[in-house]
Amino acid sequence: GEISRVEVLCRTGRIPVAYAEAVSNHMLGLFHVKFAPVWPAAVQAIAAVAIAQETCAWPTLSQNLEQIMLPETFKADDKMADNTSCLEEGEDVMPLLQIMRHLELCTAWDESSGTNVTLFGERFDSEGEGKVSRHRTTDASIIFENTWKVMESVPQLTARKSKVIVPIFLEFLHYQYYLFHDDEPDARELALQDHIDGDVAEKNERWSREDLGRKSLQKKLTSFLKMFAAINGPQQLHKHKLLFLYFLVTLSNPDEGIAQLALSCLLKFKVDYITPYAELLSSLLKKKQFRDTLTKIDMSKEEGTVDSHHRHDLIPVIVRILFGRFSARGSGAKSSKDSPAARRAAILAFLTVLGKNAGELDYFVYMMTRVFIPKEVD
Repeated sequence: GEISRVEVLCRTGRIPVAYAEAVSNHMLGLFHVKFAPVWPAAVQAIAAVAIAQETCAWPTLSQNLEQIMLPETFKADDKMADNTSCLEEGEDVMPLLQIMRHLELCTAWDESSGTNVTLFGERFDSEGEGKVSRHRTTDASIIFENTWKVMESVPQLTARKSKVIVPIFLEFLHYQYYLFHDDEPDARELALQDHIDGDVAEKNERWSREDLGRKSLQKKLTSFLKMFAAINGPQQLHKHKLLFLYFLVTLSNPDEGIAQLALSCLLKFKVDYITPYAELLSSLLKKKQFRDTLTKIDMSKEEGTVDSHHRHDLIPVIVRILFGRFSARGSGAKSSKDSPAARRAAILAFLTVLGKNAGELDYFVYMMTRVFIPKEVD
C-alpha cells in the first residue's frame, strides 16, 4: 500500500535528503511494530533508499546494525526463544506424541477464536486474551532478522561497506556463537581472536554463555549467511580469505540449512575445484537426494567423477559435508530412510573407497578425532 508507494519514490533517488533520512528511520522503526505484514515492505523501502541515496540511508542503517548486536538487546530474548520452542533439538524420540500435542494446542487456539495462546508458549500471557497491546514491541530476534535482511537486499552496499559488516560478523562468531559452542573445534582452526580489533572487546565481553540460546544463535547465523550468499564476487569483501575458510568449515555443521547456506556462499567464490561439482555438492545436502547422490559419486582415480587435478582440494570439501551429515541427528521415526544409522552406514560405505587410496581417508580421521586434541596444541 502506502509503503510500496514510498519505495517507488525512493527508487527515483530524487526525494529531498531530509525525507530520505526520515524514511530510513521510520522504516527501521516499523520493525519494532508487532505487525508482520508491514515488515517485508519496510525492508524493500529501506533497500530502495540505500541504493538510490546511500549517503542518506547508511548512517542510520549502520547505527542500527551496531545497536542490534549489543548484549542488552538480546539477553532476555535469547533465553526465552530456547525455552518456548515446541520442538527442541534432539526431541525426535517420540515425534507422534509431539504432533498430537501440537494438534491439541492448535485446536484449542482455533476453538477459542484466538484467545487461548498456549500454542505460542509462555512468552504470550493469557491475560490479554490473544490481543497484542499497541505498546508491545517486536521480539529482538525478529528485529535482528529484518535489519540484516535489508543488507541481504542490497548486496552491492554490503560489498562496499564490508569493512564495517565483516568485523560485525566476526565479532558475532567470536563473542557469541563460539562462546556458546565452546567445544567447537572450528573455532581453533579459524583463530578469530587474531582478526578482531581489541577496541570492541569491552562491549562484546558483556556476553555470557547463560545469556545465549542455541536456536536464537542459529537464526542470527542464518541471517548473516543469507546476506553473504547474495553477494556476487565475494573476493572483494574485507577479509575474504577468512570468510572463505569459515564457509568451508561450516559445511560440516550438523544443521542442514546452515550447511546449505555455507555452500551457497562458497560457490560464489567460483573456485575451479568446487564450481564444476556444485550440483553434486548441493545434492549431498538434500535429505531426499543424499543416498542416491552418494552412490553415484565414483571416487576411483582412473574413471571417477572427480577430475584428477581437482581431487586433492575437493576431497576435504566432500568430507566436510559428509562429516556434517554423519553427526546430524535424525529428523523422523527410527524407520525413516534418513535415520542416523542408515545415513552413517551409507557414508562409511562410501569412505571405504577413499580408504583404498593412500592418505585420502586421513582428513575424515582428523575430523573424527580433532575434538580430542587439547586446545593448547597447535
